[in-house]
Amino acid sequence: FGAGSILSARLSLIIAASAIGLRLGIISESVNAAIVLVSLVTVSLAPVLFNRIIPSAKDDSEKLILVAGAGELGIRVAEHLHKHHDHVLLIAKNEEQKERAVQRGMKEIVAQIDIGDPELQPYMENARAVVCTYNSAENSYKVCKMAKQVYGVDHIVARVDDPQEINKFEQLGVVTMNIALDRAALLGLLVRNPGMYNLLTRTDDDSDVGEVVVNKSSHYGKRIREIDLPEELLILALYRDNEYLIPNGDTELVQGDKLSLFGRYACLEKAEEIFG
Repeated sequence: FGAGSILSARLSLIIAASAIGLRLGIISESVNAAIVLVSLVTVSLAPVLFNRIIPSAKDDSEKLILVAGAGELGIRVAEHLHKHHDHVLLIAKNEEQKERAVQRGMKEIVAQIDIGDPELQPYMENARAVVCTYNSAENSYKVCKMAKQVYGVDHIVARVDDPQEINKFEQLGVVTMNIALDRAALLGLLVRNPGMYNLLTRTDDDSDVGEVVVNKSSHYGKRIREIDLPEELLILALYRDNEYLIPNGDTELVQGDKLSLFGRYACLEKAEEIFG
């Protein structure tokens, strides 16, 4: 309907046809004036009608990260994300969990909603990522499947304690974390690269590590040096075709490149605007 309203609005073609009809004596002056008037009204109203019918795209910066499960792990995840200036909503399944989160200073970002409740729908529709922190793999899988298949959430992360369940989640396109398997990697990172670990986990400064995806056609084929980036922004890596690359100023960007960045929050936000 939106496309039809704006495509049906023509001005020059109708006025030209009307002028030809008037010159040939097929229509009268009054009919010609009426045609011109209707054309002007149609062209004026069509864009307004189009904008009312077609909803504007939501800005990704307004989208939230949904943390499902307000246990101790869920609360810590929500706290960490909130301190990194992410828009977070923590889902508590009962009043006790909600009260515990409120006591931790999370009153503004916690809500008591049962999974499957229709009240959850607007939050799922506005989610750019979902994190499942349940102890139960069954509950986590239910939420992940709903987020992926019903609401089309691209980025989903789930805690999966049973290694035998990991494959089922990965087939769904979910990024899994198994505490028993992954803590060895975290301890290794802390031993080998304590500075990097500190960089990724600290929340007491104005800097952060972030990712952006190149989605603006004006940057396709451009060298990094040709793009006006904030001075206090560092490109750490480029992920393309399932491979991490170390970019330099002469690296040409292609659609879908994922850039890992480090810089101040304002610089990271600016980078999101630049790359789309």
